[in-house]
Order: sequence, then structure tokens, then C-alpha cells
Amino acid sequence: MKRSSILSLLSREIASLVSSVSRSVATVVSAPMTPELVFNPAASRGVGTGFAVEPRLFVTALHVVEEA
Repeated sequence: MKRSSILSLLSREIASLVSSVSRSVATVVSAPMTPELVFNPAASRGVGTGFAVEPRLFVTALHVVEEA
């Protein structure tokens, strides 16, 4: 199989995969749940992405939520 054919097939497969899972990808924003947030609006927060594994259950990286 030619290299260009392999790349074309791979491109179509990746596009199909992204199309099928894109609705499960979400932006995750977390902030500490403390009174300090009221007095310190510049408190750290985590921002990242996650994905849905079932309704109302998302998986994300620890650094996004560890301070929340």
C-alpha cells in the first residue's frame, strides 16, 4: 500500500473517531470550596478537559481538581 493511501486512510479513521466521541469531551473548571475564595478572588483554580464515562460522571486529570 502506498504511503499516501495509508495516510489518507488514517486521516479518515481519526476524523471518524473524533466525530463519534466529541460530544463526550468537556471543559472542567474547578475552584477551592473555601471561604477564602470570597475574600481572595484570585485564588487558584484548575482548568482542563475531561470526558464523560456516563451521565453526570466525568474523568479528568488530578491537577485540574486536586485543590477543589
